[in-house]
Amino acid sequence: MKPLEKETILYRGVSFDLPKEVTKFGTIWENKPFASCSTGSFIAEEAALGKLTHVDASKIPTILEILTSKNTKGFAVGKNSFHAVADAGSEVILDTGTKFQTLSIDKSGGIRKITVRVVDD
Repeated sequence: MKPLEKETILYRGVSFDLPKEVTKFGTIWENKPFASCSTGSFIAEEAALGKLTHVDASKIPTILEILTSKNTKGFAVGKNSFHAVADAGSEVILDTGTKFQTLSIDKSGGIRKITVRVVDD
């Protein structure tokens, strides 16, 4: 399977507790199973505990489904949640253990753009 590439958009002013490795070019980092995104932490916490009481877990897209969707133009990444730009207001749970590689970082205005790919071992 060819590694997927997708531009991710991280908004300044929102508390994303990203692994430090994310901002290093070429590094490979793994999604961890705990909450970090302030806007979606309650969902991420429930996911980490295996409890998704307020949402049908079977209908939550996986990271690969989101990355390959034509409607997804970017997303803001937390350690266990991300916000899909194409569907404002929705929070989606990342697959725990998904490995990413940071390809490039671009800061302009109030937006930091990080291009990553999913590493398929």
